[in-house]
Amino acid sequence: MKLTSLIKAIKGLGSLIEEVGRDLRDQTFEIERRGLKVKFNGLGEIIDIDLFDEDLIRDWQRFKETLKDVVNEAQDISRDKMKEAILRKIGGSDIGL
Repeated sequence: MKLTSLIKAIKGLGSLIEEVGRDLRDQTFEIERRGLKVKFNGLGEIIDIDLFDEDLIRDWQRFKETLKDVVNEAQDISRDKMKEAILRKIGGSDIGL
């Protein structure tokens, strides 16, 4: 592959990732677990947190663990959504993402 072709391909990939990022920022998801609901977008950014379990409100340690679990799951989902979106854009070929 010529250097100019490689540079074009890299620029195209950058544009593709930006486009996918814009699309995923507009998608929202929710995870609800043990009295805690977290709303996040496809990039894993937290949009809103609702806490509706009185016991969880009083138990700081349990709250921290639950929040950590939910945020980590949100980030995992977001990474999967990013991979799926990129693969759809490039025609479904898995390039080791």
